[in-house]
Amino acid sequence: MVRALYADNLEGKVGSIVLDPYGRKVGILVGFSSDFNSYVERVSILVFGDGKIHDYKPEAIEIRNGIVILKPEWKVSAERVATQYIKAVKKLEAVKEMHRKGEITREIYDQFAKKLEASIKRLRDEMVKVKELMKRRKSTLEAELDSIKVSRVNLRMALYAGELSRDDYNKAWDKLNDHEEKVKKEIDDINNMLKRLEELEIRAVEAIGEEEKHGKSEEKQVEEKPNIVATQEPIPVKIIG
Repeated sequence: MVRALYADNLEGKVGSIVLDPYGRKVGILVGFSSDFNSYVERVSILVFGDGKIHDYKPEAIEIRNGIVILKPEWKVSAERVATQYIKAVKKLEAVKEMHRKGEITREIYDQFAKKLEASIKRLRDEMVKVKELMKRRKSTLEAELDSIKVSRVNLRMALYAGELSRDDYNKAWDKLNDHEEKVKKEIDDINNMLKRLEELEIRAVEAIGEEEKHGKSEEKQVEEKPNIVATQEPIPVKIIG
């Protein structure tokens, strides 16, 4: 995997087959564009699905063992949000620790914490959309597993009816098994990422929740502080006639 994609990384790869992370053939790399520093800005792939050329950002591309890998949309979005989310949470936790140790004042802490909490809440909204995208993709993949089961039944019936040779049956059966394995790999990848996002959400809620709890505790202490003037008993006055 290359973090920054440069033109040199794609040298000799134009015209080669592009795979997805699970081993399925996605299309053919037909070109790319780069800036004056040779940093790739766009990768063009002729996609087998619709027969059209699509442009992708470099964050969607990996080079693995010399092979160009195109990550699916849900994976690109989930990885981006997760990276930004964990950075924001870690920064908030760091600021809280600095304040706890007395390294920064409450005023400075409030200034940074407010911005970080706003960023986390914004990313949380984005995460909701990403999770919906992932769940839709998972439903599509589960429907594909059902289609594989139906194809197996049709193959078996064709074999028994003498409409298909044993060799052709075995070849088709192996292809279905291979396809099923790759579909399941993507489903597992989605499930793992969903779990990771949920863990990040819990960590963020705890980080923000502790601060809100701390703030309310301070407010409560101020409210419960006895009002000496208000609670003093009136001084009795005796009038002598």
